[in-house]
Amino acid sequence: MDTTNTVQAIQAILAPAVLISACGLLLLSMQNKYGRINDRIRALLRERLGLLSQLDSPFAEARLAAIDHQLPGLLQRNHVQHDAVLALFWSVLLFVVDLFALGLGFFLSPRLGAVLGLICFFAGLGLMLYAIILAAREIRISHRAVTLEAEEFMKLR
Repeated sequence: MDTTNTVQAIQAILAPAVLISACGLLLLSMQNKYGRINDRIRALLRERLGLLSQLDSPFAEARLAAIDHQLPGLLQRNHVQHDAVLALFWSVLLFVVDLFALGLGFFLSPRLGAVLGLICFFAGLGLMLYAIILAAREIRISHRAVTLEAEEFMKLR
């Protein structure tokens, strides 16, 4: 392999490597949000369990109703965020396979490496786009839930 081919190989491998870093940054924030949603669900479940022994209190009954109203939305957000995180992990895997396909293609079969590389690259991009759409959906669900909760609390006197 001459210098020109080596430079071309490095250039071809750079795009998936940069996208792996981009996915890593997205994963960092999405996993953090996923963990916060999980923590909120667990906290509400603990609070709900504690309130079950105080059913004679009107505050406990009102709080139980509020918790029961919040949990389905949180579970939906948790599911959407879960799918977004998994899509990003699959995207990273495809970009890594893309790197290997391109690298091996330069040594074994350039045509096969190029075809496999393109398939993995576009599949990874597609999953990355899907994860970003899911993240936007989760933000919309979150905004709606917070707005409804604030409106409910503003009705209290």
